[in-house]
Amino acid sequence: MIQKGNKFRIEVLTLVGRPYHHVMSNLISFQMNNGVPNLYECVIYRVTPHKDSIKQRVREMAFEDDCDLIAPIGELCFFNTMEVAAEANGLPIAFVGVRNPVGPKGVNSLENPVFTVTGVFRENAPPSKIAKHIAKLYPDVKSIVIPYFPTAQLLQDEAIEIKRLLSEVGMTIYLEPIETTEAGMTEANVTDVIKAYQNKVQAVCLLESCATNFFQEELGYFCWEKCLLSIGSTSIAIDAGFSCSFAGDLSQMAAELCRRIRLYCEDGVPLESMPIAALPDDREFVVNIDMFRRVDFPATSLKRICLSEGSRVVRKWINVHRKLIKS
Repeated sequence: MIQKGNKFRIEVLTLVGRPYHHVMSNLISFQMNNGVPNLYECVIYRVTPHKDSIKQRVREMAFEDDCDLIAPIGELCFFNTMEVAAEANGLPIAFVGVRNPVGPKGVNSLENPVFTVTGVFRENAPPSKIAKHIAKLYPDVKSIVIPYFPTAQLLQDEAIEIKRLLSEVGMTIYLEPIETTEAGMTEANVTDVIKAYQNKVQAVCLLESCATNFFQEELGYFCWEKCLLSIGSTSIAIDAGFSCSFAGDLSQMAAELCRRIRLYCEDGVPLESMPIAALPDDREFVVNIDMFRRVDFPATSLKRICLSEGSRVVRKWINVHRKLIKS
């Protein structure tokens, strides 16, 4: 490719307040800025989670900043970047963290994407794998509420299947849609759902790509305060104070994305010639034993869960709860 300036300018597009986006963008920036000295300028732009603001930022990246490549993180950033790319008849794009990039709003296929696009994503954990880990909590946990974003069909289908599987082992699962306003998702929309169930269930479960991940730290603290077990599905959830979570290694995804960017910038390899990488699902069931002890979870059951296949144990106490430190 032709370098447009003294350095290759890589612009990373993320959403404000999303823990996953924050960590992934920092990993990308670190790896790009610490490679060949003075070869890259990696800039992170954090925008509000609204399609108009995302598309406006992408247009500025493409037509005003004159960047060499756009790296959108997550579905909302990627699909809206693709819309602008269609308007411009193609933009250099390398995405990461999209659960299903193939479709009308995304790419044609993993082998032959479209325009000048490549990317990296991690294969989705099947609902049966998620349900198998959650079922470890039975019989000490018999009731769980799963809030979900009703416009996300994949998430809704996943929640329905997990409910079916956990019901078979004796758990009572409540699926509750999160109501939103024209202003979008707010903390109140999410906590209202959990507050309505706080005396009815023993645990709260947030699935991956659920919009409630936007408020993980607030929800982690709320569950801690109310002695509810909190089950997350991202590598950030444990640091946000969740009791347990399905967590994978984000650094591997960032490294593969940066490798592709370097091939494109330094070696001139066309983006569209690099099939989209589907990394295998490497998530573990991470158990924060300090949070389990907070809700007086039986010691023998906790030991059984910690020693079960696919579980990893961590200890994170007050440090993850900034509100407790301040009080």
